[in-house]
Amino acid sequence: MKTIFFLLLTTLSFSQTYEVVAVGDYYNATKLEGVATISDAKYTVSFSNGKTVEFDIVSNKNGTIYITDGVMTDWLNVIEKKGKKKGQEYSKIIILNFDIRRNINTNVLYYCK
Repeated sequence: MKTIFFLLLTTLSFSQTYEVVAVGDYYNATKLEGVATISDAKYTVSFSNGKTVEFDIVSNKNGTIYITDGVMTDWLNVIEKKGKKKGQEYSKIIILNFDIRRNINTNVLYYCK
């Protein structure tokens, strides 16, 4: 009975944690350590300097996670790609695309282990 209950809980909740080693765009990056967590309801990034950013997750469709800060809706993707930035190896990239209505329409890349 305990096994069935445990299996039910694991299928109902989703959470992924990534170790951030650098932040930047496709051309430039800054060495910045932290942790990015994607759960059922929140996307949270906590950096080693004490700054934490949190977004609510609106939906998750076809591998694209739509997030909001309460005003704008942005989206992110997690892709598998190995490489090296600022002397740190990474195996995944979280691509955060800010909404075009902010007049910046830019990508922020979190290079993660």
